[in-house]
Amino acid sequence: MKGKSIGMNALLNVFKQCSNIIFPLITFPYVSRILGSESLGKYNFAYSIIGYLALVAALGIPTYAVREGAKVRDDKEKLSKFACQIFTLNIIITVIAFILFAVAILLFDKLQEYTSLIVILSTTVLFTTLGVDWINTIYEDYVFIVVRDVIFKFIALVLMFVLVRSTKDYIIYAAITSIAESAKGLLNFFYIRKYVRLHIVKDVEFKKHIVPILILFCNALAITIYVNSDITLVGIFKGDTEVGIYSTSTKVYSICKSVLNAIVIVFIPRMSYLISKNTKEEYDSMLNKMLNTLVVIILPAVIGINMLSTEIITILGGKEYMSGSMSLKILSISIIFAIITSFYSNSILIPNRKDKEYFLATLEAAVINLVLNFIFIPTLGINGAAITTLIAEVVVMIQVMRYSKELHGKINIKKSISTSIVGCFAIALVCTITKMIFSNIYFYFVLSMIVSGIVYILIQIVLKNEVIMDALNLVLSKVGVYKNDQFKKIS
Repeated sequence: MKGKSIGMNALLNVFKQCSNIIFPLITFPYVSRILGSESLGKYNFAYSIIGYLALVAALGIPTYAVREGAKVRDDKEKLSKFACQIFTLNIIITVIAFILFAVAILLFDKLQEYTSLIVILSTTVLFTTLGVDWINTIYEDYVFIVVRDVIFKFIALVLMFVLVRSTKDYIIYAAITSIAESAKGLLNFFYIRKYVRLHIVKDVEFKKHIVPILILFCNALAITIYVNSDITLVGIFKGDTEVGIYSTSTKVYSICKSVLNAIVIVFIPRMSYLISKNTKEEYDSMLNKMLNTLVVIILPAVIGINMLSTEIITILGGKEYMSGSMSLKILSISIIFAIITSFYSNSILIPNRKDKEYFLATLEAAVINLVLNFIFIPTLGINGAAITTLIAEVVVMIQVMRYSKELHGKINIKKSISTSIVGCFAIALVCTITKMIFSNIYFYFVLSMIVSGIVYILIQIVLKNEVIMDALNLVLSKVGVYKNDQFKKIS
């Protein structure tokens, strides 16, 4: 295997996820104000329904393909055979998923109200299957992934500002997002020919692949239930307007989760590779580095969102969406547990083929979440939906940690937690003071982020947080401060 820098891969993937922040930060304030909470609610409800179609069509295949494909990527013949089998299987499953989905639309009157939106958005599912992006992930081709995503996001951004002009344009907005995503899949289909030539095969070795794929599907199903069911049930119990308001909170939650999760996801192929080569010492070392890095980033992010939740909602959506502030506070706490869950599941359980254990953990969380949604949403509305998400994330985190216990060496994050907590108190203080001094929401929001970020990093340096010190030393070495050992590293 040609060695690729895991640090560069992580940086590229984080950059990709940052683009997932930057573009929504530009588009969402515009869309939320132009469409209004009701039309935005219609779009988000339909989008949540498409999540179930995407789930069935994928059937856990992308995760399985990355895990197993990474193990044989050095052997082109084996990889080609494997990829063609998985591609064929995915096509068959996608066709079945669309048939079942069409039947569901015919059976449920509620879905028929959103037929136009659902049909438009469903094209992304088809082209995701054809796009086989898991090939790029297997080969860690994050340069292409990042460049491709940024280009199509920019095209969608331009089209949105030109074509979305009133509350009636939610159909056009759906079409723009679908075209951008579908075009990515189409481009991908041709690009991956540099790695493998895909074609339909008769012998897909169904029995060999289907059991682990179904286990991963069950995991994904459980996750989708406690990720999507809140939006779906808010739409059923409270209507489109409440979905629109809640979607502002979930948008921020999802963006932050995606960016932080990028650090974890990029390690999956490398973790599978290290396990296949039985390099336990290097594997455990990487686990320690990953979790310490996540702790140092997650905690200040959560505190920052909590302290500035009202401002975030107002800036993104406007005053019409301010009632979603409390739900964002609750969801921000969920980020801690969600990312730790992602770390243990994607870096330990899945690479070690403990799919059943991961499924049991997510199943418990999904059942609890679904039951509590039916209890809390009718009475507490969107805040109830946020509470059930938090409870589900805590449950699944506890379980994946328990199942992972025997699969890794000692992970020490005490120093990172203690130094980060000190920094978080400083962030809370900075945000409180800036709110007291300045009245302009945009000014003190930006000032709070900049000052609290600087203060947090300085505190980590003073307290000698290893993650920050390593990052600082790396930056200084890149700019030549340590060249020829003329200067000692900061320690």
